[in-house]
Amino acid sequence: DGALTFGLAERGAPSVGLLADRSPVEGKIIEQGRIARFVVSAMWHRLTHHGGLALVIDYGDWRSNGDTLQALRAHAYDDPLAHPGEADLTAHVDFEVLAGLHPHHYTTQGEFLTRLGIKARADKLAQGLSGAARESHLAALHRLTDPAEMGSLFKVLALTQARAPLPPGFAP
Repeated sequence: DGALTFGLAERGAPSVGLLADRSPVEGKIIEQGRIARFVVSAMWHRLTHHGGLALVIDYGDWRSNGDTLQALRAHAYDDPLAHPGEADLTAHVDFEVLAGLHPHHYTTQGEFLTRLGIKARADKLAQGLSGAARESHLAALHRLTDPAEMGSLFKVLALTQARAPLPPGFAP
């Protein structure tokens, strides 16, 4: 009928080799961000030769758990193949692939922001607010840091040189 559909990769397809270390189970859906390893390699090369830190904040898990591809159209979930160019496509970040074998630090967004002092800063800012503005401000803090909200869904990964000090936000 001319509609877009998902398909199976041939066993010899270039991206299939990237899954060798994942022990895929037959019949299970696996997402493979083919370019992720190349991006991490380029970031790592830059960090190795010029120093610095790469900080990645996004939603996902340490290891991708299958089919996380989703589409949002008009603020609602949609079939990712139904409206090409009219829906925003997204997928969870596979932090394990990003970290690779490079020195890294990993935590939840809630822990990261709390360690950076977001609660003290939010309290200070809230002192000048009242009514609905104060409620909105405190609700935003809750949404960003609470484990039942974005606090656990979003993760923070720092890629650093081997001897680099622990970045702010990662110390217990």
